[in-house]
Amino acid sequence: MKVLLLGSGGREAALAWKMAQSPLVKQIVICPGNGGMVEISPKVSLLNVKESSVFLEHNFDLVVVGPEACLAEGIVDFFEQHKVLVVGPSLAASKLESSKEFCKEILNAGDIPTARHKTVTTLQDGLKVIENWPVEEMVIKVDALAQGKGVVVAGNKKEATEALTDFFSGKYLGYAVEKIVIEEMIQGHEASAFALCDGENFVYLGSATDYKRINDGDQGPNTGGMGTVSPAPFLTRKDEDWVKHHVFSPLMKVMKLRGHPFKGFLFAGLMKSPKGFSVLEFNVRLGDPETQSLLPRMQGDIVPLLIASAKGNLKSIDYVEAPSDLHALHVVMTAKGYPGVNGEPLQKGDLISVGKLSSDSLFFPAAVSRDEKGLFTNGGRICGITCVGKSLREVRAHTYGEVAKIHFAGAHYRKDIGEKFL
Repeated sequence: MKVLLLGSGGREAALAWKMAQSPLVKQIVICPGNGGMVEISPKVSLLNVKESSVFLEHNFDLVVVGPEACLAEGIVDFFEQHKVLVVGPSLAASKLESSKEFCKEILNAGDIPTARHKTVTTLQDGLKVIENWPVEEMVIKVDALAQGKGVVVAGNKKEATEALTDFFSGKYLGYAVEKIVIEEMIQGHEASAFALCDGENFVYLGSATDYKRINDGDQGPNTGGMGTVSPAPFLTRKDEDWVKHHVFSPLMKVMKLRGHPFKGFLFAGLMKSPKGFSVLEFNVRLGDPETQSLLPRMQGDIVPLLIASAKGNLKSIDYVEAPSDLHALHVVMTAKGYPGVNGEPLQKGDLISVGKLSSDSLFFPAAVSRDEKGLFTNGGRICGITCVGKSLREVRAHTYGEVAKIHFAGAHYRKDIGEKFL
């Protein structure tokens, strides 16, 4: 098979690594990819095109969509119209992620537990909601895609007011937003759960815990993710069964009833509190960096699953979930200035030095460029390291030992990934 993989980050690097292991795949073309990806496998090459129609000239057998932005632009609809097998949701189904308000509607329709909320379209209305909010804490969410930077957890009404004002004015993200969801803050343990869907059925891919804040101890602004542990250490088998039956199953039913059956990867952001589970959000693709710890735990060939998802026949696949005693830990390394909020520039163009890595560690390049001199930083989340093993303590020590072999100017990474679970 000749596979097209859309995207350029660490998630796509992990997908390419996993798909390249399949005997069904002869070539993986990544668009636009990044400079470090060609080292993943001899099967991998890069392509950079601007017009979707150009893809049709390459006669791809399967298309896998990585980033949410492509999905929100309707890329899946384009390929399906041209009878090309594609893994991902339609434009209509992608609203689960691209609109927080739509997501809340679906959650309520499926009787899926979620936080109470209020949607506002003006600063004035938002300030009134904050003033009348019954407690000091709340969460301010942009009702649009924002690369993981569109959420502020406010500890008091002053912080909430500042976040609301900065989002509407454009100060925080660099552009003004049109709609914001103000949401109840739920205290507990946060986890992500993943499924691959075919419009009616799904297979459960596992869970992970993501570290969103830029600094140790969950300090500083939110990012796209600074590291992950898989499986989420505090989720039991009973918990995961509950998520399958009370989150993924009703979601699939509601989307089908609404005429937008969900196909592709589905990512449920969960909060486990003493009162039970709440769904914080749905994402319509694999997470980044959750994928970098999820896929290394996956047993067997992922490509038959992808084909079945695209064809709508996952029921025909005999899928075995990853064993719960197999742990993976991923650490993200970022450029100076990341996440670039409030106009802070991202440092670029620094040479990346990668020492001799262990054969059982995985290096996933993300914001990386390449020339004859080597790999260079390209701003943002530069790369990450994943290690897998039977003991989380040993895996954590091994991962940080490998991270210490990677150097570039201004490099930053959290030192506490997985620490609280030991």
